[in-house]
Amino acid sequence: MESLGSLTPGWVWSLLATALIAWKWKWIFKLVKWIFTRLMPPKPFDVSYEAREQASSEFGAMQGQDMRGRETTLIHFYTVDIQTHDSPITIRKVRVRTVSGEEFEAWHPGYQFLEPAEKIRIESQAIKSFYIQAPYKKEPDTVATIHVQYNGMVKVIYLLSFLARLKLALSGRH
Repeated sequence: MESLGSLTPGWVWSLLATALIAWKWKWIFKLVKWIFTRLMPPKPFDVSYEAREQASSEFGAMQGQDMRGRETTLIHFYTVDIQTHDSPITIRKVRVRTVSGEEFEAWHPGYQFLEPAEKIRIESQAIKSFYIQAPYKKEPDTVATIHVQYNGMVKVIYLLSFLARLKLALSGRH
C-alpha cells in the first residue's frame, strides 16, 4: 500500500509550505504594508476637467463686435472640478497653463480669487467647480497643465502626454 505523501501532487505540498511560512511570518506583510502606506499616501483629491465647446464661437463672435466703452468681457472656456476624498482641503489657487505658456486663473462659482490670501475650503467627499475665463481678445491655446495650490503644496496635472510635451518643447512652442 502506498503512503499518503506519494498520493498527493507536489504542488499541494508547496502550497501548504508557502501558507505556513506566510502565516508564521505575517509580521513581514504588515511591515511592507506600513512602509507602502507611508511612502504612497492616499490621494487627497481627484481633478476632472472639461473644455467648453461654445467658447471658441463666443471668442469669434466677440472679435467682430465693437467693445469700446464696455468693461472687459470674460469668456468661460474651461471648467476644473475638484473632488475630495476622506479629508477636507483648502484651495489657495487653481490655474491652467496653455501650450503657448499663458496662464489663466480660476474663478470659483460666481467669484474670482480676489485677495492673495483668500482660500476655499472643500469638505471631505465634496465637489467644487472652478471656472477658467479669458478676456475676449485672448483666445487661449490648448490647455497643457492644471496647477492646484492646496495646503501649502502644488499639484500639477499634465493633460498632454510626455511625448506630446517633448514634441512641443523641441518645436520651440512652450
